[in-house]
Amino acid sequence: MTSKLRICFIFIAIICVSNCWRHSHFGKCKCTFQNENCWGLSIRIAIFSWNMVSRAMSFSFEENSQARTTIIAILSAVFLMGASSALQGTSVALRGGMEGFSEQVIGLIMSGYFIGFIVGSLIVVNFIRFVGYVRTFAAFASLASTMSLAHLIVIHPVAWIIFRSLHGLFLSGMLVIIESWLNSSTSTYNRGRVLGLYSLVYLTAMGAGQPLIGVFSPATFEIFAVTSILVSLSLVPLALAQVTGTPRVDHSPIQIARTFAKSPMAGFGVLLSGMSAEAMWSLAPLYGHGQGLSEGAIGNLMLFLSLGALASQWPLG
Repeated sequence: MTSKLRICFIFIAIICVSNCWRHSHFGKCKCTFQNENCWGLSIRIAIFSWNMVSRAMSFSFEENSQARTTIIAILSAVFLMGASSALQGTSVALRGGMEGFSEQVIGLIMSGYFIGFIVGSLIVVNFIRFVGYVRTFAAFASLASTMSLAHLIVIHPVAWIIFRSLHGLFLSGMLVIIESWLNSSTSTYNRGRVLGLYSLVYLTAMGAGQPLIGVFSPATFEIFAVTSILVSLSLVPLALAQVTGTPRVDHSPIQIARTFAKSPMAGFGVLLSGMSAEAMWSLAPLYGHGQGLSEGAIGNLMLFLSLGALASQWPLG
């Protein structure tokens, strides 16, 4: 990102956080449909993300408007997917506590998502080869949307572990297709910049959806319906835009031992940081609930975690 874009991001982030702090007093948020505190915060972050993508695209793809349209459509889908995924994770953790599940059981439920995520990244290539990337993406989006609502149909720990695992599997497959699509739609010159922007948009989306916890209580149906709607809407940009590029489906064998042998520090660093980060994302809502924070304050807590992760991308370029 350019220096101006970085400065713009910092000021917008400060405005969003200060607005949230001023209206909700961090822990006393009582958001309703008439009080637009959390709505306004989510809208501000969403508008900023869109402006960020548009400005970045203006200097990354000036020579190819069709490529720019493709990238914007893909990143729009990524934003909706990220908002849905993060919001559902927070909702499931809080709803599990309301249903009387123990902390150990909730930990297993949340871990199921990441198990499914790993499996999905390994098997999605077989679906792409069989039915194509467009149909695979559409099918996985529909199934991920279904899993979001399934938690309310069967409220049982074992069923929730299965639902979370399947949700992780389907979302992982969608992200593999998205990342492959980005690779095939960019050149060697701008690929690193676009992939960095992809990471930035996804982290922004994870924070943008969290304040909705203060609007729709996890104890109700609405919050799960919102997560289902968001992941379903991720189909729209790719379905209506004239996108270019075809994701490659080459499958290379996974060589974990060789990877660790070449860079043991990086390998173990990724492993340990992943375990700690995902434990935090999974259990932070439950911790906040145990400390007596309101649902709106828990949404703010998760938002701040997302902004922290987003800010960490800046020093790395």
